[in-house]
Amino acid sequence: MTSFSSFIGLASFLSRSSYSSLWIIVYYRAMKDSLISIFEMNKKVLMLKNEIYKNIIYYIMAFLYSISFDDTFNYIYMSALLNLIFYLAILNMQLFIDNNKSQMLLQTLFFFLLLKIIYSIFNKYLICILFIFSDLFVLQYPINKFRTGVLLNDKSYFDVENIIIEIMICLLWLIYSTSNNFMCFFFICIINLFARICMLFGYQIVIGDIGTNSKLHHFLIIVFFINIRVNKTTESSII
Repeated sequence: MTSFSSFIGLASFLSRSSYSSLWIIVYYRAMKDSLISIFEMNKKVLMLKNEIYKNIIYYIMAFLYSISFDDTFNYIYMSALLNLIFYLAILNMQLFIDNNKSQMLLQTLFFFLLLKIIYSIFNKYLICILFIFSDLFVLQYPINKFRTGVLLNDKSYFDVENIIIEIMICLLWLIYSTSNNFMCFFFICIINLFARICMLFGYQIVIGDIGTNSKLHHFLIIVFFINIRVNKTTESSII
């Protein structure tokens, strides 16, 4: 079981880190393009700054959670540390692109200070609670896009490739956390997996593979508080 768990952990770590590193490439190219004054950069390919902040906080909490297992080597630690570095680099590149270079060092130091403060009052149960909440904050943006996509019946709000990749990574982490009895991380994996699968079902509803009168559609509307009456009112006013 140990060797199998290590293999799954390594696969999870490499999958997450490789996927996150793609953002490094996107931001590096955008940063180079921002130096060309005549170039009008397409900022739609970049993340919202708030989402970068949320990811940094999430990986800070993941890092603190991972070091709570003093005598256990775990790939959550490696993934959290590397991805924290990635997103701090992305934040600095975003500030550079926004011509806000004076904030680069200041904001980086702020997050290191935040990590230091939380570590100084370290409590395993508190870390677990903060870890779960930070994950919910990260999920807020993709869930809102999913809700809007279902509401407007617009498939452009769904990044199917991203959803499938996230499901695969969640499954790998779920197996790894189960094998090593990392219960808080297991719970976070369940939340993420549930949300991503619902997004995939939402996409299938929008493209017509699943009927709008199905129980699954009704389930998604109730669970994610999708007010379809707004959409119906809009359609009626058009007619």
